[in-house]
Amino acid sequence: LQTRYPSPDHLAYVKAMIDRFGDEVPVHLEFIRFDGAIGVAGLPLVRFTTAERLDEIIRIHEGNGCWVYNPHRYTLEEG
Repeated sequence: LQTRYPSPDHLAYVKAMIDRFGDEVPVHLEFIRFDGAIGVAGLPLVRFTTAERLDEIIRIHEGNGCWVYNPHRYTLEEG
């Protein structure tokens, strides 16, 4: 998965997801400059178990204000 954490409190969003998932979903973070401001993007490392669990992980991120892009989908609208 690929995620973006909302500004300006991106680290609070990152911490919320780490607290929620613990070792189940470790995350690689990248700090990127967007129009002069720092943005945070992540690559959550999800060990696939079931499609339902993957969808749940995505929904939890989205429900907490994070944008999720799923590169495992084959249409632009889904990912």
